[in-house]
Amino acid sequence: MNKILISLALASIAVAANAVVIDTFDGNQFFATSNDAYAVNSTISGAIAGAGARTFGAGFSANPFNRTIAFNQFGGMVRIAAGSGVDGFAVITLTAGLNGGAPASGNTAFPNLGDQTPMNLDLSAFDTIEIDYLGNDQTSTGVAVVVYDNQFANSDVSAYFNPNVGNGTLSIPMAAIFSTVPQNSVGLIGLVVDIPNGNDIAFGEVRAVPEPASMIALGAGLLALSRRRRR
Repeated sequence: MNKILISLALASIAVAANAVVIDTFDGNQFFATSNDAYAVNSTISGAIAGAGARTFGAGFSANPFNRTIAFNQFGGMVRIAAGSGVDGFAVITLTAGLNGGAPASGNTAFPNLGDQTPMNLDLSAFDTIEIDYLGNDQTSTGVAVVVYDNQFANSDVSAYFNPNVGNGTLSIPMAAIFSTVPQNSVGLIGLVVDIPNGNDIAFGEVRAVPEPASMIALGAGLLALSRRRRR
């Protein structure tokens, strides 16, 4: 039994090593805020291969006290803070880069795709998007993953998943995200955050991880190898 546990532990380490980091929010500190819809590009650092532009955006369904939705990127995380009474949403997207002459900001929550260059990201070997979060203050916070294909012709978005209050890791299956977009040719990937009640939350690392079956198969292979060596 111990040999099996050790083999599975080794497999878990191997699978973790094979995860692809989507974003770590490292880099220079960045702050953006508004009491109206906006999208603004930040200097990118710590993102996956192929991503050269990150855009933060926010939109409002209700704002009776004229409060703001703010992004604060620092120390390997990005904090989203909504003022009292705000019912809105926040968007964080990654693409390959900005086209020449692209504006630094806009007045819509989602970035203008005409200003962006698509990636060509292959996520076909991965089963889940994992999102580390910190300081979620309400159970009503929702997080969804949005993707576009590498031509910006089709898009998919998952349902909202509700992280627990406090700190943790939210897992969203690829099967809940992809339906029309090919998983092997992703041009844009991002988070859509539902903040219906003045919610606050911060995100750390976002990554794609292999399917659990791969870990089990790898663990079985390691166990078989260890048995063979003992004979």
